[in-house]
Amino acid sequence: PLATLSTITSKIKIKYELDMYSKEAFDTDYEKISSVIKHLSQTIEYFRNYFKPKISSKENFIQINNSLKNIIEPLCEKYNIKLLVDNENDEKILIDSRIDQVLLNIYKNSMEACFEKNKEGLIKTKIYLLDDFVNIEISDNGGGIDENNIDKIFEPYYSTKNKNGTGLGLYMCKNIIENHLEGFLTVENIQDGVNFKIKLKKEME
Repeated sequence: PLATLSTITSKIKIKYELDMYSKEAFDTDYEKISSVIKHLSQTIEYFRNYFKPKISSKENFIQINNSLKNIIEPLCEKYNIKLLVDNENDEKILIDSRIDQVLLNIYKNSMEACFEKNKEGLIKTKIYLLDDFVNIEISDNGGGIDENNIDKIFEPYYSTKNKNGTGLGLYMCKNIIENHLEGFLTVENIQDGVNFKIKLKKEME
């Protein structure tokens, strides 16, 4: 989120100096910045409640997804990465609000993988219901993970980013999904990339 704020404000400064900053652009950037600030506030609240067994507040997944898109879209534009979302059930799906931390981390990993490959990146998200479970699949074309390492990526302190990674992001994602939300998180290589699969029990509407 901080990188997103930096990207947006840098763009504002450049356009303003070139006298190319319109009211419409201001309104758009204002909404994006407000969304990022709201997300940061929710993140702080999330970590305050991290060790609680259950968080009572629930959010509609589409609202969460739209919030995340507002956060990562400026970075995707910067790195020439396209986002596609396919939600078969629209607003009918309710999910525990802690899911947004997991999605943000997976999106970020996919963006970095696509950028490192120096190609036009593509990240797809598919959301669907199956047997009273919410299924979320996030795939990219970032080149995939070495088959010798793919079983290690959820281990603590293991990173495919050499010195640039802490090795805690995906470990925390798996911990949130499986230990806090009683779901499942897996990953597999696909053609030209990877596919993360999240499976959660559907909340009561």
